[in-house]
Amino acid sequence: MENLNKIKKMDIGEKIDLAKNPDTPVKILEKLAEDDNKTVKRLVAENPNTPAKVLESLVEDEDDVDVRIAVARNLKTPVDVLKELTKDESGEVRKAVAGNRNTTLIELEKLAKDKEREVRATVAGNRNTPIWVLRDDLATDESKDVREAVVRNPNTPEFVLKRIGADAKLPVARDPNTPVDVLEKLAKDEDNEVRWNVAGNPSVSEETLKELMQDNISMVRENAVRNPKTLDILKQLGVEVKIAIAENPSTPENVLEKLVEDEEVEVRKVVAGNPSVSEKILKELMQDDISIVREAAEKNWQKKFKK
Repeated sequence: MENLNKIKKMDIGEKIDLAKNPDTPVKILEKLAEDDNKTVKRLVAENPNTPAKVLESLVEDEDDVDVRIAVARNLKTPVDVLKELTKDESGEVRKAVAGNRNTTLIELEKLAKDKEREVRATVAGNRNTPIWVLRDDLATDESKDVREAVVRNPNTPEFVLKRIGADAKLPVARDPNTPVDVLEKLAKDEDNEVRWNVAGNPSVSEETLKELMQDNISMVRENAVRNPKTLDILKQLGVEVKIAIAENPSTPENVLEKLVEDEEVEVRKVVAGNPSVSEKILKELMQDDISIVREAAEKNWQKKFKK
């Protein structure tokens, strides 16, 4: 009781420190929730230690939108309170409800039809959003931002992705922050440009990158070879794939340098015959232990550099 009485005498800075501290006792948070200062109330609403009954009272007693947003985001907010907040006049509050992992499937389905684009996009990115909502409502939404959010959702199945155009997939395919499992699905997309962007994404998995190196479209294969991860996986590739890389005039110099060290004679021979290979690499291959590699390097050097 003594500590609770002290709260009234605290300055605003002390109250704010207590309100945002997750270790603050529940009794003190309950008292701070009654404070006249909007910032203190908002921080109490954000606090993960604030009990459900206090969060409920903050919604009932508070007309400040920032407090309602904080309550809508809090994972301790009761489901029935979240349900009421789906009807809030503020789009930001409804958006916060749409992003809360405890929002029920029924409410997510309703919010998927919200008039505000950002609310629908948040539903599209919620991992708990039902597949039928992603498929029937959000994958064909008029807003590209909403469709892009569907693409970014790791739980969106491939058959739903097929309903979405390349315009919403391209930003996701090239984004280095896109989850690996999402890039894996986009690597199988029918659109060549989508796969091309995945191939160049530095966050793509090694397994997906190896698959893209065998894509039936040359520009996709070439971009996969240019990926920074390529140097790490060259030894894991089959001979046919390495030969295809070695003979391609678009293969970067650093990749060709790595293939010079390959144990497969045929790979080194093909590097020696690459029309874009540098003089430095050719001179190295002209010292190779295998005669057919040396001969190929000598022949290419004569063609490219002898005056």
